[in-house]
Amino acid sequence: MSLYPTDEELMKWIEEIEKEPLYAPGYLKDEILKKQELIPVCKRRQAKIQMFTYSMKIGAGMAAALFLIFMSPQIPTDQQWLHKGTDVINDTSTKIFNKIMKINNLFDQEDKYYEKKEKE
Repeated sequence: MSLYPTDEELMKWIEEIEKEPLYAPGYLKDEILKKQELIPVCKRRQAKIQMFTYSMKIGAGMAAALFLIFMSPQIPTDQQWLHKGTDVINDTSTKIFNKIMKINNLFDQEDKYYEKKEKE
């Protein structure tokens, strides 16, 4: 007697299994629902907010880089004007960064509000 089934026995066994109805285990639905409850809505929302703020920071950096690339050939070599130009660029980038951080703070306040509501 061999340890492995013959091809005919294997085909017969496959046909028998295919005829039987397939059912998921009874505990599977409850287990899936429990796992979804483990990740609260706040954390999912927080992940989206973090992705949004990260995207905004990257976008602002890219815009500043493109601005510098296209404007640098037009900057005169006069040292005083160059100093003023870098100050303007620094001020503008600081303003953009501060606006992005204000948006981030608004999202943080919203997260705190929802976390407080969940605890109640």
